[in-house]
Amino acid sequence: MRFRHYKYYCLFKNQQTRAQIYAMAENHGRLYGAYILNCRIPERIIITTVKITLTDGNNKLDIVPTYYITAGSGNSLAAFTYNYTICLPFLYGHFYSAKHIVEMIEMYKLLGAQQITAYTTKRNLYSDVQKVLHYYEAESILDVIDFELPAVDVWNHAQLVFINDCLYRGYVLADDISLCSGVVYGILHMTKRRDHKTGTFT
Repeated sequence: MRFRHYKYYCLFKNQQTRAQIYAMAENHGRLYGAYILNCRIPERIIITTVKITLTDGNNKLDIVPTYYITAGSGNSLAAFTYNYTICLPFLYGHFYSAKHIVEMIEMYKLLGAQQITAYTTKRNLYSDVQKVLHYYEAESILDVIDFELPAVDVWNHAQLVFINDCLYRGYVLADDISLCSGVVYGILHMTKRRDHKTGTFT
């Protein structure tokens, strides 16, 4: 891929280190994909007091680091915020109806989820779906990250990007995280129609 033909560097004040590039799985040869750039921090650099700049030699991108104090570490004053959270796949187009999203979230609540993170482009969703998302955001069970996907030629709506972003956002906030590649909702009415001679369902 073109991305890998460039050399990237991280600038810490006046010190420069070469970035190691790792292609994430499931790019599948598309023009755009997901990558991790890893830079070694120079000695005697206090990372919380410097600006980090990513450069290819011509262009520069300033990066604002985000720091968390991991629950359970020596610097932590409290336990995890949540016991169990869920990362949903990217909600794209008109694939998900408002009814299914309600059933999905209520099912996850029954399964013990305390917080659910979803990624979507809100303006592309039906208005009733937007209302449902807003309702659960107000209930504080759902965190919706509105994201404009910048490229079309990317595998599976860039699901891998969102999964990793959600994982890195949540691993210091939750004791357990589920990464869901689909949605879960009840189909008891379908089961009853299929097995109409069964007397009891649980």
